[in-house]
Amino acid sequence: MTNSKDMLRTLYRSSPAAIIVIDNARQLTALNPAAEQLFGHQEAELIGTSAQTLHADPREFDQLGQTHFSRAAAETTCSYTARYRSKSGRVFDGETVASAVISASGERDGHVCIIRDVTAELSLQAKLEASDIQLRVALSSANEGTFSLNLVSGLGSTRGFINEFLGIKSADATISLTRWTEALHEADRAEFLDAIDRLRTQPTAGLESVYRARRTDGVWRWLETRGRVSEFARDGTPLRISGIIADVTERRALEVKLAEREQQLENAIAAGSAGIWEIDPANPDVVVIGPIREMLGVPDELEKIDRETWLSQIHPDHREAFTTATNRLLSGETNSLDIEYRLRDARSGQWIWLRASGQRIQQDKHRPIVAGVLTDITEQKALAERLTRNEHMVREAMASVRDGVWSADLKRETVRISGFLVDLLKIGTPNEEMPIKDWLASRLFADSHRGAERLVNLKQTPMTGDKPGEINTVEYRMVNDDGEVTWVRSRGRVIEWDENGKPLRAAGTHSDITEEKRLQTELERRDIQFRDALAATNEGAWRINLKTRISDVTAVISEMVGLPPRDARIARDELISRIHPEDRPIAEAAFASLISGGAETVDYTVRFHSQKAGWIHIHSRGRVSGRDPQGNPLVVSGFLSDVTERLETSQRLQEREDQLTDAIRATALGIFRIDIDRSELWVRGNVAEELFGSGAEARIPTQAWLDKVHPDDLETVTNVTTAMFRGTDPVAVIDYRMRSREGQWIWYQVSGRVVEADDKGRVRNISGVIWNIDPQKRLNDALLEERQRYEAIYRATPAMMHTINADGTIREVSDFWLSSLGYSREEVVGHKSTEFLDPESCQRAVESSLPELFQSGRNTDIPYRFVRKDGTRLDVLLSSFLERNPAGEPLQSYAVITDVTPLRAAYAQLERTNAELDRFATVASHDLQEPLRKVAAFAGLLRRRYTGQLDEEGRRSLDYLVDAAQRMQRLIDDLLAYSRMSSQALRLQPVDLAALMADVVDQLGAAISESGAQLDIAALPTVRADPLLMRQVLQNLVSNAIKYRGTETPRIEIRAHCDPEAWTVSVTDNGIGIDPKFFEKIFAPFQRLHSREAYSGTGIGLAIVRQAVERHNGRIWVESAERQGSRFCFSIPTHYRPDDNRAA
Repeated sequence: MTNSKDMLRTLYRSSPAAIIVIDNARQLTALNPAAEQLFGHQEAELIGTSAQTLHADPREFDQLGQTHFSRAAAETTCSYTARYRSKSGRVFDGETVASAVISASGERDGHVCIIRDVTAELSLQAKLEASDIQLRVALSSANEGTFSLNLVSGLGSTRGFINEFLGIKSADATISLTRWTEALHEADRAEFLDAIDRLRTQPTAGLESVYRARRTDGVWRWLETRGRVSEFARDGTPLRISGIIADVTERRALEVKLAEREQQLENAIAAGSAGIWEIDPANPDVVVIGPIREMLGVPDELEKIDRETWLSQIHPDHREAFTTATNRLLSGETNSLDIEYRLRDARSGQWIWLRASGQRIQQDKHRPIVAGVLTDITEQKALAERLTRNEHMVREAMASVRDGVWSADLKRETVRISGFLVDLLKIGTPNEEMPIKDWLASRLFADSHRGAERLVNLKQTPMTGDKPGEINTVEYRMVNDDGEVTWVRSRGRVIEWDENGKPLRAAGTHSDITEEKRLQTELERRDIQFRDALAATNEGAWRINLKTRISDVTAVISEMVGLPPRDARIARDELISRIHPEDRPIAEAAFASLISGGAETVDYTVRFHSQKAGWIHIHSRGRVSGRDPQGNPLVVSGFLSDVTERLETSQRLQEREDQLTDAIRATALGIFRIDIDRSELWVRGNVAEELFGSGAEARIPTQAWLDKVHPDDLETVTNVTTAMFRGTDPVAVIDYRMRSREGQWIWYQVSGRVVEADDKGRVRNISGVIWNIDPQKRLNDALLEERQRYEAIYRATPAMMHTINADGTIREVSDFWLSSLGYSREEVVGHKSTEFLDPESCQRAVESSLPELFQSGRNTDIPYRFVRKDGTRLDVLLSSFLERNPAGEPLQSYAVITDVTPLRAAYAQLERTNAELDRFATVASHDLQEPLRKVAAFAGLLRRRYTGQLDEEGRRSLDYLVDAAQRMQRLIDDLLAYSRMSSQALRLQPVDLAALMADVVDQLGAAISESGAQLDIAALPTVRADPLLMRQVLQNLVSNAIKYRGTETPRIEIRAHCDPEAWTVSVTDNGIGIDPKFFEKIFAPFQRLHSREAYSGTGIGLAIVRQAVERHNGRIWVESAERQGSRFCFSIPTHYRPDDNRAA
């Protein structure tokens, strides 16, 4: 099986996404190949450097450090978009996902950041928005608008001119079908609604309806609605219609006018409105009858006119052709004439178009004549020219918008195509006939079935009478020779049937919708990104109907109110109820201002009770996005985000700023910034007042600063700053003197670093801090002088003293130390202190004294034996203390050594005396106990032998005698133990109190079982102590807790806790308790608070305990009250830890 680490390593190296790894200090620790390619840096160049190198904006880098990469950040994964800079200087936008690296102990060890260049996507988004604006402008300029109608709810959304038509100010609006039909002319309303209802039963048919509607200013306009079913319900029924609404008033008027003109033309032609003409070939004169006479300006009295008069008024461009045609007719070369030409109308001076139609008529055998009619075709020519111009415009428009038309012969299964498909299909010329099967074969295979189905549907379309057939729409893809895919939308219907009702011909349009499809896909992707972005930034979107008070919200807001994380519809009152009562008026006032028309936007921050996170701060902002027919605000849309962390961060930043300001004001501290381009220095703080007397802030030329520097320090300052300006030393710390405004030389410490450089690496700005260290400098000088004096005294003092480093080597010794042992300073300093001890003392130092010193920080009167240079021995008592650094680590120890050779003899004599006393105590104990044992033995014997002869008083007396003898024996044993305790030597060693307590419980098993005592023993430590004395302490305290019990079952707790100085052990019971006035009395020998009949004992147990504890330099005390139990505590100094193994 593949190792998971190898898989992750392979994924890391081969990932197309740039991956960088940073530690907690935001230093770069790794880059994958994709990151090297993205930023242009090799991994070796950046390892160990700050990640700020990759960021284009240092301030953004610092802000991200506070909001996303601090140890206090609650989230382990975060997303954001930042500006980055590559090695080549290219600045780009990077979509970044940062995940914390969590160690086995649960601590953050850094972050892994995945970066994706989204510069092109953001640019495309901007272009998409621009395209949307262009679409709005196009719809507005074309007097067209789009609509989408929900057939179930009767609600529709509109865009474009139709909103302005109805008096709606918003570019996008929602209106009901009822509201729209109210604007329709009563005579057209039913037909429009029938067309809508027809789509419910015939969803594949298109919607085309022309009707009159009243504009908001009261003017009736002709509108045309075209659309189709764009969405179906799950059961297949139509759900939504989408399409366009266009103002066709002008087109309608032109159509009416054109019809009128055509009728006029027909009437004119039928009546010969332009006149009749007749020419005799033998006579040059022309006979004209009708309006032509007025056109030519012929007086009424003239019957004939000269043919030249007619020719003179014909347009020069047509005169020659007219003459040629008439001469051929007159000469008999042709028997008919049909020519169009322009003639200047004498009535208006305008050029008019005439059509001369005539023929050669044989009146008799020898005299033929030429006659005909004149038709004024000026209007016809104008219409033809306009038609040509319109056709040209249509062709240009189709070429510009990628549209075209098609006409299909359903019987022959051929089609003629124009527009962009001509080039795509490589037909050659527009409207060239081609088989329908070839047209269908050009489509993408996955879409070819749609064309075949459509052809079948067209062939089965029933005759609709005078009404147009239903529009059939299909969308399909085509691929050109370069492999590019083009989306096409084809719309058409049957336009001709035969006498049997069988479809003969169909026609329609086709449009290139590739860009529409791309935008649709892009819009869907953007919508997903938008929702993902809202989720990633913990931001929600909302849309409120001010009339119904219903809110549509996204997943983030749904979670806040306790709903599943998805889009939801909730009452606005539910949102308002979760706002803090003190902040609720803010939100109510904002929306009241919208409803009244006093404002177009809302923007407020309030406290909000989130079901998920409790009380948080939210920032809600929005604007009016829809209005009712009267123009009043109806719909408000906006966003809501959780700004709790941002507000807290802002508050912390303000607190930090206030703290910095207070610190600067309260201390001899200042901050500065050097602008190299301006040769200007800005300084803030008390330093500005000290040097320039300008208050808390000053802005001065850099030369004015240098003029203040002490002459002896000027060269150093100049060299350091020059190195920083050149970029060779970006960070520097320097101490130097400056002259104050009173003329005094003051020491300052200046710490600065380069904070800004241009693209060429030239330093632009340096920032840092400046401290007034004059008092510290003077204090250091005084301390140096004092130290020198101390060292002189240390060496000359008439006492043995030495200083030892943490590794056990001698650092310094007094002169008296050297003279006492006979060594020179060079023979001692740098050597281990144990080198000058005899073997026994050396072993004691290594195994006991030095570990105790490093543990407790002091030694007192430790006996050692030093070896002089001449080999003789010197007995001493050594006392020392340990110096630690701020981290608690040992630095060095200081020792004072006392020569105790004269005391050795006295000490030996004292030991002999103690030994004699011990032997005396032992003999005395034996001599006293022997008679007592005999008294007890004989009293017992008398009681057994003479029980029947003794009365009750006699037997009771013998019992008293035995009991008194036994008590005296116990008392002598306790006195012997008490006396020996003070004289015998302590055997200090590590003692496991937990194991020792287990032995004590085992020894007291009978008493524990008899009393039913319950012991609760916590974890107990290992201490350095005498094990015999510790056993006596624990056994006495636990047995007393059992003995002095009340009526309840004894409950005994044994606990231990440690502080820097000692371990404290406590024994707590629920017994009879002690009056506080007897706290001291109970620790004295032979002191009892109860009778022997109530509680047995000699009254010396606690005295033994106290002496045992105090022999360990500890103490014992009691906390109690009558009938409330007692708590006995004793402390043992922390002289020993099992893991403390420092060498001498």
